[in-house]
Amino acid sequence: MAELLQPTLSEAVMLELLKSLVFAAIMVPVVMAAILGLIYGLGEVFNIFSGVGHSDEKRSNH
Repeated sequence: MAELLQPTLSEAVMLELLKSLVFAAIMVPVVMAAILGLIYGLGEVFNIFSGVGHSDEKRSNH
């Protein structure tokens, strides 16, 4: 009886590992894109803040 359950258990473990691998392979680029988007967005926000208080004449001289 235990001999019959062993391959099924092994296949179940392999299926779980495969699902985890696919999940990780999908999530890595998604998380990287989210982090890069966050960096880009924060850069845009700080660019807007850095422009506050500066006149156009001072910007054209630099």
